[in-house]
Amino acid sequence: METTVRTELYDQKWDRKAIEEYQRESQFLPFMGAGMNKPITVRPMEAKTDNIAFVPDLTGTFVNGNTMLRGNETASQAYHEQVTAEYLRKGTLFTKREANFSGFDLRGASKAVIVNFYKNANRTRIIDALLSVRASASAGDNLYYGLIESSSNGPVINATSVDGKAITTIEGVGVTTATEAQKDTWLTNNPDRVLFGSLRSNAVSLDHSTALGIIDTTDDTNRASQISMLKRMAKQASPRINPFRVGKDTGQGGGNLEWFLYLVGSRGFRDLQSDPEIRQADLEARERGMSNPAFTGGELLYNGVIIKEVEEMPVIVAAGAASCDVGVGFLLGNQALAHGVYQEMKSIADLTDYEFRQGLGTECADVFKKIFFNGKQHGVVTHYFAASADA
Repeated sequence: METTVRTELYDQKWDRKAIEEYQRESQFLPFMGAGMNKPITVRPMEAKTDNIAFVPDLTGTFVNGNTMLRGNETASQAYHEQVTAEYLRKGTLFTKREANFSGFDLRGASKAVIVNFYKNANRTRIIDALLSVRASASAGDNLYYGLIESSSNGPVINATSVDGKAITTIEGVGVTTATEAQKDTWLTNNPDRVLFGSLRSNAVSLDHSTALGIIDTTDDTNRASQISMLKRMAKQASPRINPFRVGKDTGQGGGNLEWFLYLVGSRGFRDLQSDPEIRQADLEARERGMSNPAFTGGELLYNGVIIKEVEEMPVIVAAGAASCDVGVGFLLGNQALAHGVYQEMKSIADLTDYEFRQGLGTECADVFKKIFFNGKQHGVVTHYFAASADA
């Protein structure tokens, strides 16, 4: 008769390293940096609040011939924006018993998930900043658009969190989202910096919800012609939106090559990938081989615009014609957002209960903010388009 051993006596072994969720590198990192030639400009702060000045170009004409210049001068305008940092912390707590008796490295896993939370939170903070609006010409706080939530069809903003609703932000602050009247004021101040669907005339009412309701799945899905229009709007805006990258044209004509950045969620990127003009440009004009976007699914290039997919960007649920979902994209030039840093992220620890309980966490003091001058978003063209969910 064979010997049978109770299953409780079987030897078990735990892998010392716990499985973690996959963490993508931030799509924003390559476009962040010190100085004024990045879409997201990183600014070290020496005080809680930092002021950014902006002096637009002079307008008008010359004084001609013997005409007196005195008394005919043009006043120079100057505006400013404020960025205010706040301390943000996140931690986790465990006991010496749990750490020592666990079959895996609890301390190492806790540290990893804290760092991952910081990365993910910063990604959401940047998207919240891009979505934000300003309903005045004065420097001050921007208004949140809505709460980004998870769904089976990707990140969304539901009607329950927009138009003056109370939400809690990723920073842990309770705020009231922008009302439709405040969005109307923002649109009135930025008609040259907001595109609804395929036509600029969709915004003629200067009513935010009305313009969203015009967007339909027939004419207003994301496409190459809209990318070209966004670029023209940026170059023709007043004040102009400066390209973030300028290079020399190596062709016979010479001059400069100007590049803008377009950030969009997965649904909008899906439609641009399948656009025949963009697809033909990638297949015929870019490098052949496995590095071509046709194989990698990477960034797209079209008409001087770098198109990046940011899968965490939300759609606005049922905001368009026939209750279609509306996606949001952003064409960025220089100085679209400010990342003010008073204290960079650092690890923190805490021992309590006679060193039996240990806490691990992170701490920073910073701010992400869309830059506005005199009521105008400085380096951004906001783009709304029809964004149906995958069938």
